[in-house]
Amino acid sequence: MLEIKHKLAALLAQLNEGLVERDEAMKLALLSLLAGENILLVGPPGTAKSLISRQVAKALKDDDKEGSSHFEYLLTKFSTPEEIFGPLSISKLKEDRFERNTAGYLPSAQVAFLDEIFKASSSILNALLTILNERIYHNGAAVQKVPLRSLIAASNELPTGQEELGALYDRFLLRSFVDYVSEDNLHKLFTLGNSEHLEHLASLKLGELAELDKQVTSVQLPELIQETILDIWKKHNELFKEDRREGLSDRRLVKVLHLLKVSALTNDRDEVDLSDLMLLRYCLWNHIDNKGKVTTLIHDILRPFSQVSSKNNYDKAYYSQIIPINNSGIASRDKSIGIISGLEGKGTEDDPILIKNFHDFGRLEEKGVGEMGYYFRQIDDIDLAVLKTFPVIEFKGGYDGNGFKIQGRGKNEAIFNNILPGSVIKNLHVIDCSLSNNSTGSDISFCKVGQTMFLNGASDCKITGCVIIGSLANQSLNKSKISNCYIRGRSIGDDYPKLSVLVDSCDVMDCLFYIDNCDYGKRSNGGVAHTCKNSMVERCFITGKFTIPSSINIYSMSAGFTANTENNKIKNCALGVVSTNADRFYGFCFSHSTTELLGNVSVGTNKFSAPDDIINGRPVDGARFNQGLLQHSLGWDFENIWQWNDQANSPRLQSVGLMAANNPIGEQTPASDKIDLLLQQINANLWV
Repeated sequence: MLEIKHKLAALLAQLNEGLVERDEAMKLALLSLLAGENILLVGPPGTAKSLISRQVAKALKDDDKEGSSHFEYLLTKFSTPEEIFGPLSISKLKEDRFERNTAGYLPSAQVAFLDEIFKASSSILNALLTILNERIYHNGAAVQKVPLRSLIAASNELPTGQEELGALYDRFLLRSFVDYVSEDNLHKLFTLGNSEHLEHLASLKLGELAELDKQVTSVQLPELIQETILDIWKKHNELFKEDRREGLSDRRLVKVLHLLKVSALTNDRDEVDLSDLMLLRYCLWNHIDNKGKVTTLIHDILRPFSQVSSKNNYDKAYYSQIIPINNSGIASRDKSIGIISGLEGKGTEDDPILIKNFHDFGRLEEKGVGEMGYYFRQIDDIDLAVLKTFPVIEFKGGYDGNGFKIQGRGKNEAIFNNILPGSVIKNLHVIDCSLSNNSTGSDISFCKVGQTMFLNGASDCKITGCVIIGSLANQSLNKSKISNCYIRGRSIGDDYPKLSVLVDSCDVMDCLFYIDNCDYGKRSNGGVAHTCKNSMVERCFITGKFTIPSSINIYSMSAGFTANTENNKIKNCALGVVSTNADRFYGFCFSHSTTELLGNVSVGTNKFSAPDDIINGRPVDGARFNQGLLQHSLGWDFENIWQWNDQANSPRLQSVGLMAANNPIGEQTPASDKIDLLLQQINANLWV
């Protein structure tokens, strides 16, 4: 195998220097160079499309030269073939031969950039067809081989109603939308360096690419991958059977297979795996309106592979037995009659009821809709802030937020009144409101909630992989299992610890609690729970800052985990740096008379009021507080659950929150003896 992955990762990091939010486009442009394919960047002017092309060209070096040949041009309807392919040769004309001097023009370039490609004249576009596909140029009567490795084209808009451009468009295997920098990252433009003057840029030599071309032929396409690609092709044809703009040519399939093999090889693998198929979301749409539909289609087909298996049982034979099932709400929309008048979908896992807007969501108030055990899938962002009154929903069933948002009004209210036993809520992004007032016997996974998740409390629930900015439950949390969650305290306002005021008979595993300068307004308080009893707390990390308000001028105490502890087991947890203005500070709890504390550690810079290594955790020098300590001494799982943040010198969870935020397929299981096979592949793939 050609061990190239590490080099490419370093090269990508350099190519992205001085650029903001261009990682995806840069990755795809570099991948197109490696695969010998063409890429189309679609987006408004001033989004660094030409700069991406120049950066990629810099990375390619001739074996015996300083750099590769690069050609770029802005096309208009007045552009002539001479400007792109070179002027006519006067000497050849004297010999009655029609030939161009192509040196320095597109037919002699190894990397090329054509801006506004669809505005070119038909004479230019027709000549480009063979260059893009066969890498030859018909120079008069002669057929000239073109050294072009990749053509990067750009356009502010895609061709519409121009069927003559279809053949040209089909020759761009990869398509990427490049938009303006988001508001959240605009500030980064103030401090940008000059990305066009990178020193010591890693390079790819033509000889290396030639060797890669040889080795890619030996990359295998397992039977499972072949079946999945055929399933994607079939579902794509079904989804777009009424849309003439979309179609998959045989040429595109052949090129896709080659691209997948290149992806595998550059990830130091000898066979294509499921993670490589994520690249198809950049290959299988023609119109920008269908980009999201194609992405959803691929996610839905791959999602069933996100199965959890014992590490000891994982092998290729087991993996090849997993058969994809149709879990696509959008793909099944055509066949869906609708079990409820006015709503699409049959309410099954295979064919969920689709929630498109706040009108559809409001229908959940109806007892015959929201309490019948149906499955729902949200397919667009929903703004409830426009409503004067919130719906009061008693919910029983399954609700897949699909990575989309529900926007609240910034008040003390929740989108569900009660989540009833047997319900499943996942992949939902809740903003400016809570998820529910109460929840009983439900399964909540991979959600992101911008304030307290449960305004009152939860009982007999399973909460996995969630991000909560605030408390998990304001009042009480009973008989529940909380794992793989990131809970960050808010910087203003609430009187509640981050888990709950009362935690009773719960299992809390592999969670990260960040106490964000919270003012609890109590004489004694705990950072995670005010009172915790009859519970197991294991492999959790606590850090941050909380204060006692100046209005409380009496003797005050604080503890990193809980103020009052009864009959708990706190095991193998870690206390990072925590600051507080309380008169007395204890690491995990005030006392351990009825609670067992085992194997806990704390960063040695914390100043505790009592030198008790049981309550505070064994002190560890900051230089020794690292991944090795947590992994080998405390048994934390850094293969599947945790990862080390070198910059913050602290652990963090590998993947929590929305399936669409960090990983479009789903999240890992929190159990340390389990792995998510698909997620493991995606995390290891350089390109996805």
